[in-house]
Amino acid sequence: MTRKSAEPHDIETELAALRTDIAALASSLGAYGLDKVGALTGQAQGMTDEAREAARKTLQDIRAQIDTLEQDLETGIRKHPVRAMLLAFGLGMLLSKLLKR
Repeated sequence: MTRKSAEPHDIETELAALRTDIAALASSLGAYGLDKVGALTGQAQGMTDEAREAARKTLQDIRAQIDTLEQDLETGIRKHPVRAMLLAFGLGMLLSKLLKR
């Protein structure tokens, strides 16, 4: 098998073409990476917004439940003030006994 000797000019031309191809490939990979980062950032933002909205709704529900409990307690105290005072007194006595120990 005979080998053809390469001319320095041919090698330089091939190297220049390789450099150009590598630069184009790096640019394409960079653009692809930026596109993926942008898409993932959008997905993460969407998930964050959904989580924020769910937390806000849960907080609203908890506040509504607390308001309802407060109104029920107030209504119960107004309907049965003596019972409420005796209950409060009994709970106070129980807590004082527990805290003394």
